[in-house]
Amino acid sequence: TRSARKKWMIRQPVAANDDAIISKRSTFTGLVALMSIMCLTYVCWTIADNRSVSRSTETIDLSYSQKKKLQWRRIGFEGERAGKWTRHIWLDICGNLLYSLRKHRNFPLRPDREMSIKSLSLRTNKNLINFGERIFGYIHPYTTGSYRFVISGYDTSELWISSNDDPYNVLLYSYIRQQGQLPGHLSVQWKGPGMSHYEDISASSLSLYDGTSNIGRNITWKRQDIPSDLPSTHLSDHDGLVLSKEKFNHRENMYKLPLLEEEIMQDMLPTCPYSPTYIVKKKIKRYSCYDHIVPTQVFPRDDTWIADFRGTSVGNKEIQLFVAQQVNRTYTTALMAMHGRRFRYRRMLNLEQRIDENRGEIYLIELELELNRSEDIKRYGSRTARISQYVYRYLRNQSKLCFPKGMQWNHQADVYAIVCVYNQGAWVKHYIKQMVQFQKQAKGYSLHVIVVDHHSNDLNITKAMLDSELKSYTVIQRQGIFWKTAAIQAAVDTIKDPHSIVLMLDLHLYFPSDFIDIIRKHSIEGKLAAAPMLIRLHCGYSRREINGFWEIEGLGIFGIYKSDLDRIGGINTRDYKGKWGGEDVELVDRAIGFGLEVSRIKIPKFYHQYHSRKGMWDKNSLPSIL
Repeated sequence: TRSARKKWMIRQPVAANDDAIISKRSTFTGLVALMSIMCLTYVCWTIADNRSVSRSTETIDLSYSQKKKLQWRRIGFEGERAGKWTRHIWLDICGNLLYSLRKHRNFPLRPDREMSIKSLSLRTNKNLINFGERIFGYIHPYTTGSYRFVISGYDTSELWISSNDDPYNVLLYSYIRQQGQLPGHLSVQWKGPGMSHYEDISASSLSLYDGTSNIGRNITWKRQDIPSDLPSTHLSDHDGLVLSKEKFNHRENMYKLPLLEEEIMQDMLPTCPYSPTYIVKKKIKRYSCYDHIVPTQVFPRDDTWIADFRGTSVGNKEIQLFVAQQVNRTYTTALMAMHGRRFRYRRMLNLEQRIDENRGEIYLIELELELNRSEDIKRYGSRTARISQYVYRYLRNQSKLCFPKGMQWNHQADVYAIVCVYNQGAWVKHYIKQMVQFQKQAKGYSLHVIVVDHHSNDLNITKAMLDSELKSYTVIQRQGIFWKTAAIQAAVDTIKDPHSIVLMLDLHLYFPSDFIDIIRKHSIEGKLAAAPMLIRLHCGYSRREINGFWEIEGLGIFGIYKSDLDRIGGINTRDYKGKWGGEDVELVDRAIGFGLEVSRIKIPKFYHQYHSRKGMWDKNSLPSIL
C-alpha cells in the first residue's frame, strides 16, 4: 500500500525472497549523490516499524554554479575510484537495533573489516552472525529525472541519501525493522527514467567517496575517507533509547594533589605492631583465597553501587558515620597538635577500613590540607596537598590511633604494567592511549609499559608503541603456542628492580584516571598486594551506558611487589602450561600462603568491555566475511 500524504511505500519484495523491503521516490537533477547504507544482522527477531521518514520528494533545483562544480569534479567517476563502493564491517555487535552499532566503541572509524564492493546486492557468509556493516559511496544517476529506491535486508537496515555529493545533506529515506528469510542478505535497487521495473544499480553508476567534502570544515574526524555525516553519529528517534550519563566520582581527582612525605608525620602517632589474625602464613587449599580476603569498607559512600538484573550490584559497604568521624577527629587532632602552624585541615578525601574482629581495624586515611608556609607552597607547587597514610585502631582502645609497623606505602615505587596481546590491534591502540595518560600524570615515580606480543598480524605492535607518546616501554615478541603464564613470566623476568610494583592487566579495560594511584597505595612490599574489582559490562553496553556486574571472582588484575612475586615463586608455568583459567586465583593463593594481605576493593569507573574471544589466540578461528 502507499500513502500519498506521507510519500512512503512498502511493497512486496522484488526478487528478494520475502525479505523486508521499503521503497522511496527521489528526484535527481545533478550528476552525483552520496548514499549510505547501515545494516545490522543479529540472531534475534525484530519488529517491523512502518513509521514514515520526514523527507520531501520535491524536485531539487541546483544552481548553475553547483552544476558546474559537480561537472568539473566528477567525484572520481573515472579512474581507480570508479565502479566501487566502500564496505565496513564490525563484528560481535550486541543487540538488534542500529543503535547497537552506532554506540560501538569502534564505530565509525575503526571497522574490523574493510573492503570495496562492485555491487549493492550482497550475501554474507552464513557463519558470520551478530555483525553490523556500513556501505557508502557516490551514485551517479544516468539522467535527470525521478528515481525510486528499494532496500531489501535480512534485519535492521537504513538507507540514507544526499541530494548532492555533500555528506552533510544526507537524510534518512527508509529503514527496515523486520527480519527476512535470507540470512546476511542486503540489496538496494532503483527504478529510474525508462525503467519498467526495479534493477540492480550497475557498477558504472558507482564510485568511492573521496573525502574532499570534509576539507575546510571543523571536523575532528581522523579519517578523511569516511564521511562525517548523520549516519555516523545520529541516534535515530525510532531507536527508542537514550544514553545514560556516568556519575561523577569525587575521589577521582585526589591523585592530582601533591603527596606529603610520611616523614613529616613520623612522630605524630606511636608505632604499633601489625599482625591481623586473618593473615595465614601457611599454604592454603588451591582456589580458596577468597576465604582469606577481608572486604574493604569506605567513607563517604562511593559510586560503586550499580543497577543490574543479575543482582550483583552491591558496591563497597560504607563505614558507619560515627566511626569515620571519630577516626578523622583523632587523627586531625594529633596532626594539628604537631603541625598546626604549618597546615590547616580542609577536608577528608577518603577513608578505607578492613576489620580484624579479634584485634582491631586498619584504616587508609586521606586528607586534603592547606599549606600555610610559602616554602611549602613553592616546594609542592600548590596551595593544597594530600596526606595518604595507614593507621590502626585496637578494639580494646578505640579512642587512640597508631601507625601500624611496616604499613607505609612507597610514594616513589615504580610500576611495570604487563599485558599480553594477539591480533587485537584496535584494543592495543586503546590501551596505549590510556597508558600515555598515566605516564604523563606520574610524578615522583615511573610507569613502564610491557607488552607481550604473540606474533600479531593485524598491527605492528612495535611500530605502534614507537609512534605513540609512550616514554618507557618494552615489547616482547613470542612465537609458537600461546601460554599466558609463560608470557607473563617472560615480562616479569625483564624487571630488574625488586622494589617496584608488577601490575598484571587485561587489554579490554577502561581505567579511571586515578587507577595507578589506587594500585600504588594498596601495594606494600612484604605486606600487601592489590586485587581491585571491576565492573564487567554486559554485551552491548559501555562506560557511557552502564549495565553490568561486579567481577567478584576474577583476580587477573593484580599488583604485587617484584620481591614478593619472586619470593612466592613467580607465575606458575608448570601447572598452567598451555592452559588458560585459574592461574590468577592460584597466584593469589600462594601470595596469601606466604603471609601477604590482599586488598580487595571495588573501583568506581573501572570497566571490562564485553568482547568476543573469537580469534584472540587461535588464528584459525577468525571468521570469513565473504
